[in-house]
Amino acid sequence: MKFLHTIALLCCFIAASAQKDTTLQSLERNISKAADINAKLDVVKTFIEKSALYYPEVSKSYIDKSLFWAEESRDRNAMIKARRVASNYYLRYSNEKNKFNKAKQFADEAMKLLSLEGVSYKEKLGTNALMASISLYQGKAAEAFAYYQEAVAIANESNNDSLKILSLLGYGNTLQYFSEKIKAFKNFIHAQEIAEKSKDKAVKQLLYTVYGSMVSFYKSIENYDKSIDYQYKMLANYKTNKQIDEQLNTLYAIGDNYREAKKYNAAKGVFDAMGKLADSVKNAKEKTNSSIGYLNTILDSDEKDKALEYLKNHPDISAVFQKIGMAYMLDYGYANVYQRLEKKDSAAYYYEKALGPIEAKASIFQQMDFYAKYAYHLYTVGNYNKAIAFLTKAKYYADSTKNSTMALSVVDYLDSCHQKIGDYKSAFSYASLKNKIKAELDEKSKAKDLLTLEIDTENKRAERQAKEEAEETIKRHNWQYMAIIIAIISLFSLLAVLGVFNVSVRLVKALGFISFIFLFEFLILIADTWIHHATHGEPWKVLAIKVVLIALLMPLHHWLEHKAIHFITTRRRKEAIV
Repeated sequence: MKFLHTIALLCCFIAASAQKDTTLQSLERNISKAADINAKLDVVKTFIEKSALYYPEVSKSYIDKSLFWAEESRDRNAMIKARRVASNYYLRYSNEKNKFNKAKQFADEAMKLLSLEGVSYKEKLGTNALMASISLYQGKAAEAFAYYQEAVAIANESNNDSLKILSLLGYGNTLQYFSEKIKAFKNFIHAQEIAEKSKDKAVKQLLYTVYGSMVSFYKSIENYDKSIDYQYKMLANYKTNKQIDEQLNTLYAIGDNYREAKKYNAAKGVFDAMGKLADSVKNAKEKTNSSIGYLNTILDSDEKDKALEYLKNHPDISAVFQKIGMAYMLDYGYANVYQRLEKKDSAAYYYEKALGPIEAKASIFQQMDFYAKYAYHLYTVGNYNKAIAFLTKAKYYADSTKNSTMALSVVDYLDSCHQKIGDYKSAFSYASLKNKIKAELDEKSKAKDLLTLEIDTENKRAERQAKEEAEETIKRHNWQYMAIIIAIISLFSLLAVLGVFNVSVRLVKALGFISFIFLFEFLILIADTWIHHATHGEPWKVLAIKVVLIALLMPLHHWLEHKAIHFITTRRRKEAIV
């Protein structure tokens, strides 16, 4: 049983949102300095992502300002973008009760504006992707697929690699959401291939967005090692570019992956590293996130008895949840800790304290988890009738979210509770249902094994194809090198033959000039590969080596050309005299 189960779900969002106030102030300055409306909206989008959790009123004020600025500009693309930003805010960040209706309203408005002239491919694609998210929120799978298929078609029509990658990732994530794993994986691989082959730096940077999708994909099939491999690639890129916020977010995600993989020492090491980095940049909120990650790791391992002491030594954890108005989740966390430590009275106090706020404010996933955990506590203290009431609620949410693992656990306790109160008919019914769910889970497990095998096969196929393409390229290059060498030898042979015949000196000099140009350019061509490998493509190093190389080769080129032509023409004159 995890400490603050929902906190683990929230931490990635908190990590992305909880930045220093100075960062927000800097972004506000950038908003006012932005050169045009589209640049201004880009900064507003970033500001909202970082501020929505802690400063919802400020975020909402910028939504309103953005809509006004866009209308004032009369720029069609800006008008659509402002509505997309607003819709995403209400869909993902706002805590208002009618947030979905507002999100849909702005998305629908953006969709209507697509019919106007001058709308860019980027806005067309972004709006279709937004409508797909709206459809997913409503559980309308077919509608979501249709919007993403339209997004892919728009990206292909645009012939823009960045848009192609984004559309493939969005479509792949939608497929993954509906358990179309293989199709999702193929979309991610296609996006990765486009990013890797592109020479455009902006497109190349999207490779790390692709890696993010790969991380969640491999995590969804519990291949944590592969998921972590991609996370470390992302971390290396963020270190190279000195992107501190992204490093902190990625470190949290790596630690969480290690924790779920039950590699607890590795997880602790990563959360420690995250905490030190947060300290070095004076980011107290990210330091708190690292503490939460470390605490979750303690409770998942065999050190549960250290949890309360850790909480006492880290008051910042409590402060964060008080500030964002989610103290009830902290109470839920304490309840789980005391339950695991078998302190039943304390556990009962905190479960009861958290019950009302969770039922009023929490999502169905959070409520489902709470009902199941509270019911387990009630079962352990012998309050079977009350346990049945909460287990029934948990089962309803487990069924509606198709969470078979949770459903199995809940049904198992329903069976036991009904046996305890002597209701054997209901107990038998739940026992039968338990066997049915177990069979379904066994089938899913077999399907997951098959999926893993198919993905391995797809990876090997892609690796084999890449290897064959590389071998074909090497073969093609070798033929070209051979042809160039034969051409150079032929030119020098012809030059030597001309020395025997009575041709003009001007022709000999022209052919000699061309022959030596070919020879020395070929030498530089061969050196190029070595230079780029040795310098890792650093422009100043490449330039320095080439300057030295040409400084050496140019005099040699002129000297050899002069000597060869002089020898041929002098030899021919001597033969003529004889």
